[in-house]
Amino acid sequence: MNYLPGNLKVLRKKLALTQAGLAEQIGVNRSAIGAYEEGRADPRVQTLIRMGVFFKVSVDDLLNKDLSAQEPKAYVADQLRVLPVIVDRSTEREVIPLIPQKAAAGYLSNYSDPEFIADQQGFVMPYPQLTADRTYRIFQIGGESMLPVPDGAYIIAQYVSSLSEVREGACYVFTTREEGIVYKRVLSIGGNTLTLSSDNPEYESFAVAGSDVLEIWQALGFTSFDLPGPDAYQPELSEISLALKALQQQIGAPESPKEDVKTKKKKKKKSKS
Repeated sequence: MNYLPGNLKVLRKKLALTQAGLAEQIGVNRSAIGAYEEGRADPRVQTLIRMGVFFKVSVDDLLNKDLSAQEPKAYVADQLRVLPVIVDRSTEREVIPLIPQKAAAGYLSNYSDPEFIADQQGFVMPYPQLTADRTYRIFQIGGESMLPVPDGAYIIAQYVSSLSEVREGACYVFTTREEGIVYKRVLSIGGNTLTLSSDNPEYESFAVAGSDVLEIWQALGFTSFDLPGPDAYQPELSEISLALKALQQQIGAPESPKEDVKTKKKKKKKSKS
């Protein structure tokens, strides 16, 4: 049984808050609180976490215990991390914050600060691949270690809540204590250590301890305003490739059977005359 609707109303009234007041505290609009209390809608995981932090109760108690009849278990600060998000109050959709290169140092110190995240430029992107039930960030990257993704490109990434969800061969943006914000491909995972590699072979791979990782964001795509020049396409390579293919076909193709039959018929006619 889901006790959230009743628990939310009980806890709100204990603090003498209106629905609008609670909505302001946890970053949703008033109508959403009404829908939660009436059981017409279910809050997202991040909203549940913010509720738990605000009311100082565990998310498990919010959902699974009747808090009107018993004292809730105290919220443990390290139990779940609150991921700060920007919400468009008019649509109840998360806005995707953009972290440019110039804000990278500030992000390392303030990645969990709601005010810092709210101060960043945010966007609602119309791509169907970006579903409303996920949390996203846009990180601008620098350097040429991940070519063909160019220097200055913007990586669109989805939040990953656990190191256990990271997959070898996929690309991620890692927020780390030692290396800062890095966009790399996961080469291997061994125990609690990640080996990260660059797609540019001129750069060496390196290891990162899981304890050094602050955030993980899986790369979904990128946007770049560095359009390729006319030299990016090399027609001479295409011509060489086509010539090699034609040569292979000539060497490996057998003679036509029809031509063999016609030749034999002509030889027979000559022998009779």
